[in-house]
Amino acid sequence: MSGHEPPHPTPVVLVVDDHADTREMYATFLGAMGIETLQATTCAEALATMPSRAIDVVVLDRRLPDGDGADVARALKADARTHAVAVIVLSGQPAGDGSAADVYLLKPVIPDTLYDEIQRLLAGRR
Repeated sequence: MSGHEPPHPTPVVLVVDDHADTREMYATFLGAMGIETLQATTCAEALATMPSRAIDVVVLDRRLPDGDGADVARALKADARTHAVAVIVLSGQPAGDGSAADVYLLKPVIPDTLYDEIQRLLAGRR
């Protein structure tokens, strides 16, 4: 997706978290709000999903079994195919220097807050 294309009529969000209950909670809530969700459990799975689907926003847990979600955010921003995708990183720790995330939220993040941030990011791309 280039930076000049509008978001899809139905936004697509990739939720990346190794905790199934957290991932499912966000996916269920966002789905009820009219957002299509995809899910991944690792950094590798998230990066593999990106080129195959047009994704508007990636929601990344900071700590994943195979790496750091912040590294995934940097990789997405560095790749010409995915640099325009909005990235939200969720963490129990404050953001460090060099975070490539568009939004960095401290856990616990209630679904309403996540939805509001997604909508804000999508509105900025219209």
